[in-house]
Amino acid sequence: MKNFQPIIKNWLKVFLGGIPLTTLIFLFRFLGWLSPLELAVYDLFFQLRPLEAKDERIVIVGLEEKDISKYYPLTDSTLANLLTKIKEQQPAYIGLDFYRDVSVGDGSQELRGVFENSSTLYGLEKISGSPEEQIPAPEILKQKGQTASAAVVVDSDGVLRRGFITPIADGKTNLYSLGATLGILYLMAQGFEPQDSVDGRSMQIGSVVFRSFEKDDGGYQNADSGGYQILVNYRNPQQSFEFRSFSEVLNEEIEPDLFTNRLVLIGSTALSIKDAFFTPFSRSFNAAPSPQYGVEIQAYLASHLISSVLDGRPTIKTLPNFAEYLTVIFWGSLTGFLLWRLRLSQNYLRLSLNWVGLTLLLIGFLIAGSYVAFLEGWWIPIISSALEIIGMALVIIGLILVDKNQQLNRLLQQLQLAQEQIIEEKKQSEIARFIRGITHEINNPLSFINNFAQLSLEAVLKLKEEQENPLEQSSSESQQKLTEKIEANLVDLVAQSNKATKITKSLLLQAHPKIRQPVLTNINDLIEANLQIVTYSKQAEKGDFSLYVETEYELRIGQQLIIAGDLNQIVVNLLHNACDAVFEKKDRVGSEFEPTILVTTNLLENQWIEIAVIDNGDGIPPEIAQHIFEPFNTSKQPGEGTGLGLYIVDDLAKQNQWEIHWIREEEKTRFVVKLPIN
Repeated sequence: MKNFQPIIKNWLKVFLGGIPLTTLIFLFRFLGWLSPLELAVYDLFFQLRPLEAKDERIVIVGLEEKDISKYYPLTDSTLANLLTKIKEQQPAYIGLDFYRDVSVGDGSQELRGVFENSSTLYGLEKISGSPEEQIPAPEILKQKGQTASAAVVVDSDGVLRRGFITPIADGKTNLYSLGATLGILYLMAQGFEPQDSVDGRSMQIGSVVFRSFEKDDGGYQNADSGGYQILVNYRNPQQSFEFRSFSEVLNEEIEPDLFTNRLVLIGSTALSIKDAFFTPFSRSFNAAPSPQYGVEIQAYLASHLISSVLDGRPTIKTLPNFAEYLTVIFWGSLTGFLLWRLRLSQNYLRLSLNWVGLTLLLIGFLIAGSYVAFLEGWWIPIISSALEIIGMALVIIGLILVDKNQQLNRLLQQLQLAQEQIIEEKKQSEIARFIRGITHEINNPLSFINNFAQLSLEAVLKLKEEQENPLEQSSSESQQKLTEKIEANLVDLVAQSNKATKITKSLLLQAHPKIRQPVLTNINDLIEANLQIVTYSKQAEKGDFSLYVETEYELRIGQQLIIAGDLNQIVVNLLHNACDAVFEKKDRVGSEFEPTILVTTNLLENQWIEIAVIDNGDGIPPEIAQHIFEPFNTSKQPGEGTGLGLYIVDDLAKQNQWEIHWIREEEKTRFVVKLPIN
């Protein structure tokens, strides 16, 4: 179980990170804020769909702009003549998409006779709105039950995407829409009787169920679902139906069987009459909106019913509301699963490219899958899912960056610990070097003291022996020589003892307690003590190398309140570097070079104490000159230096708010530390 705990913990991060995002998208969807985008994509899918064959079963006879001056207002005589010429070719049914509640001009009896003798002609009746807005159908057609509605339902963006089978109007008996009426009649003539579907809310013709539109179908949210509406599967207006003008029909400029056994819809195809609507095909990115006429809308509805039953042309179907929400969750989960695996990548460029690539690929699959589904008649909204993919991708990259940041912090802590260990080892190494040098330096005077003491002891014993035998010749002269030898040995003993004492004193001054508290310290004495130790140890390492050390101390500095251990470490490191620089040049140049180190202290403007360590070595190589205070930068051979000396110096100076800089001039390298007077 322990092996699964990290995995569970990681995926729990993704799950918890995705919940607020998905909740927010569901809220946007519920409020309807995403509907305009969903409907725009729906329209775009219509425009991208391959061009279908023309529906040869429907012909539209339109009153075009060129006909208005000659035939409009449309008189009873002209309309009767038009209907007569159409009926001569024995169409299946005729739909008159003009309101005709009163007579216009002459020919009223002629038009009445046409209505009486037409069992396949259907006219319009408007029963919605107030009594003043209602328009009755021609009385004869109403008596025969040959009336229909031209009501349409327009979305908030002005686009007509749905069509009425039967609209509801003030509780009165519903009429079928003109397009639905003609389509159903045509199918009934083919032997397909409409029936109520299993749910009792829709209509079934043959094997096709025309499902009633619900308010939240597809990309809609809280849409008007009154009456019996369906989503219309529009045909592309570039190739939809046969069109003929009034002039062509009245002048008999048409084929002799153009209307035979076809549905004929008569209406306005002139923009000036203002019977036009926007459809999914009306708007595009590179052209002005192109409306379609009301008579075309009715033709699309009729074609939708007929082609679905007879040709197997798909109806527009939508998923249940809960399934659409599950679709969003599916895409979010898939995005999280695929992208979260990228956290294992150690290359940030590859991580970024894979993140962008996978996100775009998922969006591409979403769009392509929804488009293929649309070709089969399924409208699957994609905006919610696309936002889920993009949002989840941002959540995941955020979680990955947080995870990477935590890894880097852990690595940084490890590096800091390792650095501290290295620095401590460096300090221990320096201490070991001190000890080796000091051991050598102390051993020298101790050896002298031991030898001189031995010689003095022998001289004393011999002098005692001569005193016990006073009769021997030259006794006085021999005793004088022995006394002088003992005296000389004692002088050397004192000198060597003083040397050992000086070294020991320097060690005591250098060994400050490791406390981070300021103490009164004589800076000149501290520097001198470290100078003695470092030069002793360095010369011990190099054997017979000579080193010229010069000092210029400003005695007015006196004691200052400082953290002595930090200044001690800075001085030691600078002195070590100076010694290494001059000895390396000595190895390279030879005996003509005199390695020299100058250490100075000064007062600057009675505000600063300046400590300078100057050497005549080769200086700092240009390739590392800009990075000398960074860790692990060194010009020494591998194994000879860690590159931490100046880094420690800079770090200690920053901790104490001291200043440090360096300059190369006149073949000398000068490191300067500035301390405020305290």
